[in-house]
Amino acid sequence: MIRAIIKIIAKILWLYSVTLSKIPGLKEYGLKSCASNYHAAACGAYFRKEYEQALVWFHASLKHGDDYIVKESSEYLGKMYEQGLGTEKDLEKAEIFYLRAGYNGNVGTLHKVATESWYQKNEKT
Repeated sequence: MIRAIIKIIAKILWLYSVTLSKIPGLKEYGLKSCASNYHAAACGAYFRKEYEQALVWFHASLKHGDDYIVKESSEYLGKMYEQGLGTEKDLEKAEIFYLRAGYNGNVGTLHKVATESWYQKNEKT
């Protein structure tokens, strides 16, 4: 039931973004608004521990998000791949998403990847 509702919401958001993309001058605003809706849905799913759904929404929010949304979503995705939340544990993907978050302004994720403890931790797993 919940998955069906989430699919319906995703279709509505997609139709919303397509409709706004056809209105002159509103395309960029509509896509950014849609990305922030995806991010909000992802955060909600993450905090409810619905990690598989959160993974889908965070990936969707990366497509059209501004620097803030990309930074936040990338950090969450890095954490999810690092810990295996909603997906198989994949430390290479985790590092890529942490670096992407850092590129968009999250210095903490850059520090995390750059520290020796990150590499020591990953060698053991």
